[in-house]
Amino acid sequence: MKNKKTLVWGAGLLLVLALGLFSFFYLNRSAHKEKKTYRTFEAITSRDIIVFGENKQFVAITRGWSAGKRYTISQEGHILDKVDGEYIPYHAQRKEEHWNVVIFDLNQEGYPSQKVDLYQAVRSYNPSYFPIMSNHLVHYQEVDYLTVTIRPEGEKDSDKDKKVFLNLETHEISDIPEDYKQINPKHHWADPSNPTLSSDVNATTLRNIARENGYLLLDHLEKDGSIKDASKKGSRINLTSENPQVKEILDRGGTVYGRQGVVTSEDWFNHMLHWLAPEGESDLTVYPVDRPYASNAQPLTDYPIQSYQDYLNWKEQQEKKE
Repeated sequence: MKNKKTLVWGAGLLLVLALGLFSFFYLNRSAHKEKKTYRTFEAITSRDIIVFGENKQFVAITRGWSAGKRYTISQEGHILDKVDGEYIPYHAQRKEEHWNVVIFDLNQEGYPSQKVDLYQAVRSYNPSYFPIMSNHLVHYQEVDYLTVTIRPEGEKDSDKDKKVFLNLETHEISDIPEDYKQINPKHHWADPSNPTLSSDVNATTLRNIARENGYLLLDHLEKDGSIKDASKKGSRINLTSENPQVKEILDRGGTVYGRQGVVTSEDWFNHMLHWLAPEGESDLTVYPVDRPYASNAQPLTDYPIQSYQDYLNWKEQQEKKE
């Protein structure tokens, strides 16, 4: 009998201990609040944009994307990044998240903007997908698009991803046309109407002249952060002296773009001859180089170039030699 009572008391004690431990862990878990970290990004405003040039064909933007023919964009969002220090993989929209594309109309005074809910735009295209990345602005067949990478819900592998177009006029998402894929088979999103915008200027000493003034010159122009004191250079060239508002944007880390479908390779090249010239001078005389894009490229001084046509003439001579 005594053993039986001892057994009952022992079982009761174990039950009390189990309940106590359960309550402790339950309450402790309930008391633990997940630490969530969000990736938050803000859009620029119309005050961060300047359209300039004799035909309004150039755009200076403090940060963001390139310029289409009519539109440029920025983005704003609040997306979960970490929980308790652990990165959260790409995921469909959660209750507290938002992601908007802000579209600015460069043809209208003041560059008015409209917001597009990117999550909703993708759901309208296909409810089983969600956006994971926005890529480049593209001008194709007189329409400006933003390329967006989307992923099926529940998938974690990038081989399931798909690139689509967001039409900046209608705000609708569509498949990328097969004709466009043939133009850009390797997903090179440069302006298809002017594929030599960057390579032409970089085949000459224009590249090094830009660097001497603190700039990186490609199919856009921006301060070159790899150059010491780049922010202090480039203040006494035609571009910045003739366009003080553009200088202000460049000094804030901005970029100058040609409007796609408007600026030709000739236009870009000839403007650089003038813009990169010392303040008050007309146009530069530049030279071809032996190795385009190379930091130690050597000028071929037998061929002075004072216009894009001079450059094309030199290029034609080289092709005949080959």
